[in-house]
Amino acid sequence: MGFSVERLLPVLASAGAWIFGALIIAAILGIWVLGKGRRFFIPAGWRGRFLSVAFVALGIVSAMLLYCVTGPMEPMLAQVRQVQHFVTRPAPELAYQAVLDHSPHRLSELRGKVVVLNLWATWCG
Repeated sequence: MGFSVERLLPVLASAGAWIFGALIIAAILGIWVLGKGRRFFIPAGWRGRFLSVAFVALGIVSAMLLYCVTGPMEPMLAQVRQVQHFVTRPAPELAYQAVLDHSPHRLSELRGKVVVLNLWATWCG
């Protein structure tokens, strides 16, 4: 099982801004803790400086992702939220006719079974 964007989109749609905002706050706190009491918050040792640079990089990447989630990606994520609203709900009742014998049926007769709906019309291209 590999990485798929389809599984990531609902998470980004529902909590992406909160996740990236929290990462920005965590980066700021990490830089502050490492450089507390030092000039320009630059740690004394190389290990602390390396970690501080990693926190700066985390903050910059998180800020860019926060901008993407709240800016250019917002219309797509709004659609993902709308689709997610219907994913866990049952389909509404639907009446239809069988193609072979034109007998009337209802979608509720197929409850518990896998159903593939092919909605079409003779005038569709």
